[in-house]
Amino acid sequence: MAGISKKKTGKGIKYVITYRDVFGKQHTSGLYDTKAQARKDLYKYERKRPKEKITLGKLFDKYIQECIKRNRAKRTVAYYNEIKKYYLEPYMTLQYQNFNRSDWQELLYEIRDKHSPNAADGCFRTLRAVINWAEYEELITENTFKKVKRIELADKEYNHFDIDEIIKLLNNCKLYFPDKYVMLFTFIGTGMR
Repeated sequence: MAGISKKKTGKGIKYVITYRDVFGKQHTSGLYDTKAQARKDLYKYERKRPKEKITLGKLFDKYIQECIKRNRAKRTVAYYNEIKKYYLEPYMTLQYQNFNRSDWQELLYEIRDKHSPNAADGCFRTLRAVINWAEYEELITENTFKKVKRIELADKEYNHFDIDEIIKLLNNCKLYFPDKYVMLFTFIGTGMR
């Protein structure tokens, strides 16, 4: 957002255009004799972007600051920080402008292969939140993450014990962990997991 301000100079009152870049730093530009002259150039500064390229790390840090400012749950903010620390840290210095859809997809596949599909899915959800927020806040001009596909997760299989396995489990528990036997028996008897 840009605006016009008065400025006192040695030659009288002049007008300047003030604007903030995507990092919140305020700048001024131009000296105009009249407010009408400044208004003509105002459009040039409405969407002023910084000269430096935005890195993924800067977008991520801004998003976490916004989450803290908006009182998001502490566990959610901690989760984002863990995703950054354990999985995305090597990519934080990369410039957002250099990423396209296939680069994002390759990054997620790399995390899947190096760590796990669940880790890659957590990164997908976190990156989607960060980049959608950055697009909404006009920190980026194009959301290259929109068409990235989620990492497929394996279906969870539940292998239920048959009656013989349950009896063996209870007998072993009674033998080796007698203080836990009643609790385990209750869990199995009531269907709790």
